[in-house]
Amino acid sequence: MDKTHGRATLHDVARKAGVSIASVSRMVNGQTVRPSLEGRIQDAIEKLNYQANSAGRALRARRTEQICLSVPDISNPVYQSITKGVQLGLEGTNYRMMLAPQVSSAEDVLRQINSLNSNYADGLILLSLVDDTRIKKAVEKLDIPIVTIGNVDINRETDSLKVAPNALDIAVEYLNRKYGSRILFVNGPKETIPGKIRGAGFERAIKNLGIEKTCKSVESKTFSVEGAVEALTSLANLNSYKSVMCANDVIAAGALRYFSSNKIRVPEDVAVMGIDNTDLATILSPSLTTIDYNAIERGKLAAKFLVDRIQNPSAPVKRIEVQPRLVERDSA
Repeated sequence: MDKTHGRATLHDVARKAGVSIASVSRMVNGQTVRPSLEGRIQDAIEKLNYQANSAGRALRARRTEQICLSVPDISNPVYQSITKGVQLGLEGTNYRMMLAPQVSSAEDVLRQINSLNSNYADGLILLSLVDDTRIKKAVEKLDIPIVTIGNVDINRETDSLKVAPNALDIAVEYLNRKYGSRILFVNGPKETIPGKIRGAGFERAIKNLGIEKTCKSVESKTFSVEGAVEALTSLANLNSYKSVMCANDVIAAGALRYFSSNKIRVPEDVAVMGIDNTDLATILSPSLTTIDYNAIERGKLAAKFLVDRIQNPSAPVKRIEVQPRLVERDSA
């Protein structure tokens, strides 16, 4: 047995095993740790004769029966749909949802994650517009389970729900077949995860169809109606495009507003298409053709994954990829 000054602590075990304190804490409390770390931690525990503090373990074992849902912007209809799905997924359980909205920057996400070890939530469902190594490191230190929705990638041992990357292929093929190859793509900010992924998807789709020369991308400063209107206003040759593909339904709503204000008929003069298939798509005029990401079902599954993980920390990791679906309406 290795000698320590007094009784061995979590810090001593972590230092001996060469892992984070959070990893040791998770294992001591019966939660999931990476298989590659289990042996090292167990070996360090035995060598140091570490004895868990029963009072501390009892304190950590207390359940708040709260699930934290972290979303970038609750005003966006897609996050409202996911929130509804999480609520549905928690029905019949003892857990209630705690909503943490307006998390848009890496710093916002980090502040929220770092506060979660203060015993006010039993688990976290995270949606993030940004991908940052600091977020991944912060999540590694959490002693509560986490499920991610979207393309923020923590590690292979985190339960997650993503959307398959072929949404833009479906949309561009549809618009090209129905309205021709002159397609304008109105993206959101490219520094965000959806802006980056959807921008790359559009470029891939037009390249696969061989129509790069007749298509164009323009960037909205925000995923908002106002950002879309500003982006379209800046284009000198807008009337040369026969269809406008938008990075989400909110940007598509901005495109419809712009065209209506300028007496441009949709879809007679130009077709408009969105992504997300939120409730907004059915109340716009004309109703919006869009790509369905099944937001409510993703929320339901995320809640189920998290409750399952809390109840069975050693269960196999769940990583699901949802298939997008074209929904035809009046705008395209």
